Formats: sequence, structure tokens, C-alpha cells
Amino acid sequence: MRRRMYLLGIVALLLPLLGVSPLAAQTGERCFRETGFCISGPIRTYWEQNGGLAQFGVPISGIVDDTAYEDWRSSWVGSVQWFERGRLELHEELGGRVLAGRVGAEQHFRLNQTLVIAKPQPHQPQAGCRFFGETQQNLCEPYLSYWQRNGGLARMGLPLSTPALLTSGAWSGEVQWFERVRMERHHELPGAPILLGRLGVEWRLDQPSATCPRPVFDQVQRSFQSAVFHLFMGCPGPTMRGVRTAEQYFERGVMVWVEVPTASGALDRRIFVIRGVPLPLKYDVFDDPWTEGQPESGNLTPPPGLLEPKRGFGQVWRSFPEVRDDLGWATEGEVGHMATVQPFQSAVAPHVGLVWFEDTDFFFAFGPGTQVTAFKRYPEPLP
Repeated sequence: MRRRMYLLGIVALLLPLLGVSPLAAQTGERCFRETGFCISGPIRTYWEQNGGLAQFGVPISGIVDDTAYEDWRSSWVGSVQWFERGRLELHEELGGRVLAGRVGAEQHFRLNQTLVIAKPQPHQPQAGCRFFGETQQNLCEPYLSYWQRNGGLARMGLPLSTPALLTSGAWSGEVQWFERVRMERHHELPGAPILLGRLGVEWRLDQPSATCPRPVFDQVQRSFQSAVFHLFMGCPGPTMRGVRTAEQYFERGVMVWVEVPTASGALDRRIFVIRGVPLPLKYDVFDDPWTEGQPESGNLTPPPGLLEPKRGFGQVWRSFPEVRDDLGWATEGEVGHMATVQPFQSAVAPHVGLVWFEDTDFFFAFGPGTQVTAFKRYPEPLP
């Protein structure tokens, strides 16, 4: 008996070192020191039988009530547990069945809503790939093999996009979106492995309004919680109101002009050239070369129904053949706005990150690298 008690004492001492508490061992829980949360019951069973740590990561919440969405509309309300890479849902209406939440679809929809250029036509089947008619997407290597090895349709769901570049925090690389996951190809690692994006963390924990010394300005507080900000933009800087701006739409993109004061008090005039085809949206920044007294036009003759851009837009368009080829001719005249501008930590131009056109309630967010997104402002106040 004494030897048995001694062994039990040794096991009790070792359990915390293994990331399991004695109480957890008694109740069937599996606990994780990294986050302090535990998994148990049917959620633990599903987690362990469907890839565990590699597929879901560690838990980042306990069991909580939450809502799933379909195109911003509530589609299901119930008990869930959040993990680094997703959400597991306990569906009592299905006899207590556990399903992986469609966080890939929800996050992809949020990002897809930012596009201001029409989406391309549906794709055609490609040789060597698997085509999904439901979403008009091809699934090709190396994503196809990973999808097949790791649960396929039941675990990952349908593909929602073609592979494209994405910036997420400090990482930038190629990704493909699926209903329940985002696959990421990490070329910075040996062998360029595919890893699953940390969608659960992005949804649950990356809330810069709680960690940044300065909030985003009030009128877009709700929009600030969307993925483009807390994934790409970093913390906001001081707000500038009453900023002169202008925009002009082209066949395949947009030009945005912004005039902001610098620290010295001089006016800095920038032109942002947003290329809309192919997606995702990308941008370049040019100094405005036009000054009062210079010719406004190049006296070009556009095709019927189209326009030649003028002033600074026109000079950049005429001076850089790649801009002219990418954008095409203007489809509308230049429109001026009064705007609120707020710089962000990760924005490529340190004094321009977010540009809100107050009269149209529309804003552009110029993120790190070449990534840009645009939103119609979400209704305020917060629900």
C-alpha cells in the first residue's frame, strides 16, 4: 500500500509538468498550460480524432455561447469552443454532434466585402486539379494533397478562392481559402510547408482597441473590428480631420489623391494608384507631380464613353506606362471629398493609413506592402 501511495504521489507531481492537472486527470479533461484552457467530452473526442494540435491548435477559450454567420446573417447559435485555428461547435439540435465551424467562410466573406472592383468570371476546370462546381474553384497542388490528407470536405470544406497573396501581421505569403480553414504556404520555412492559418486567434484575440494606446476614430469603430484592421494595419495614430481628397475610377482600378500636413506644416500630396485586376487589390504611391498653372490635360482622345484623367491623376497616368496599361481609361470624372485621415503603424506611407470620405461614408485602408482594401462603413453605434 505504501509503495502504491508513493507511485500515486509521483504521478501527481508529474501531471502539471505534462500540462495536465490532477483534477483534469480525474474529470477526463485535457488542459493546456499555454493558454490555461481545457477540453473535454465530445469536443475533446472530435479534437483528438481529427488532427488535434496540428489541425486545431490549443484551446483559447472555454465553452461559450456564440453565433455563426452566413453572409453577415445569424445562421446558428449555440455552445462552441475556440481554438488557435478554428471553432468547434456543439450542435444539440443534431444530437450533440460536434462540427468544425465555417470560420474560413466567415472570414473570407468579410475580406471579400472589401473589394471595390467586380469579381472575375467563374473559373473553368484545370488539368491536374479538382474542380468544385459549387464554388467554381479549382483545387490544385500542393493544396490538393494537403486537403486530401487532412480530412478533405468534411474537415476543411469547399475551396472558396484561388491561391493569392495575403499579409497577416508580420507574415506575407500565398494562401487559399476554404469553408473551415485558410491554407498558408510558408516559403520562409524549409520545404515551403502548408500550415493552417490561426483563424481562431484572429477572430478572438487580436483586438487592437484593447492594446493600442490610441483608438481608431469613433465613426468607424465598428469597422475597426473587421479583419483588415486587426490583421493588417497595426495600431492607429493621431486623427486628421478636414483633409482634402479626391478619387477617380478607371476601367480596371481607382486613383485616390490625399493632401495632408506634415510635421513641418508643409502639405504632402500623394496619389494612390489601386490596381483592381487581377485580384487581390494592390496599390502604389506617387508624389503628386501637378501644380497650379501647368496644363491640366494631355489632349488625348479617349474611346467613346471614357475619359482622359487630368491634373495630377493625368500626369501620373501619362508618365508611367504600366499605370496606364493597368488602369485603362477613366470611366468617371474626378470627384473631390473632405475626409478624415488616420495613419496606422503598418501602413506603407507613415502619415496615411485610413482615408474616410465623410460625404459618401466610404473608406480606403492602405496597409503594409501593396495591400489595400475598401469598405462601406458599417452602421454605428455598435450593437
